[in-house]
Amino acid sequence: MSQINYVKQKCGGSISITKLRDFAQNYDNSVTDYLLKPTNKNSTGRFEITKYMLAHLNTHHTPFIALALDEASGKGHYLIGWGIKWKAGGTGSTIYYTDPLDSDGDYYSTVKSVSLTTFLNWMRDNPNASYYNCLFLWED
Repeated sequence: MSQINYVKQKCGGSISITKLRDFAQNYDNSVTDYLLKPTNKNSTGRFEITKYMLAHLNTHHTPFIALALDEASGKGHYLIGWGIKWKAGGTGSTIYYTDPLDSDGDYYSTVKSVSLTTFLNWMRDNPNASYYNCLFLWED
């Protein structure tokens, strides 16, 4: 069974990001710390989630899971954020991410990049989420 299917099974088939957090708590808590951070879908929440993403990457140097809009299907979807190339003020910043649904391959063959503004818009426009949502994971 693939790891994705295993996690999905343990989450009861739910696509909720809170179920992923619960999975981390129930199955990975001996080796992984986690924080689910929802912020409001307004300009303050957008600023806060950006700060959380940057702080996490700067402090823990590990990826995070973001709940965003899949433009192809119009449904909520998970993307994994790996890094942000920050420009002063945020405008022109780039985020590097992978999509767990892309075909298997190594990081270098599946990594994509988009403007941070676009990525935040995908998070905001997700019809399956009332908040900007990120699940941050790191080793103890």
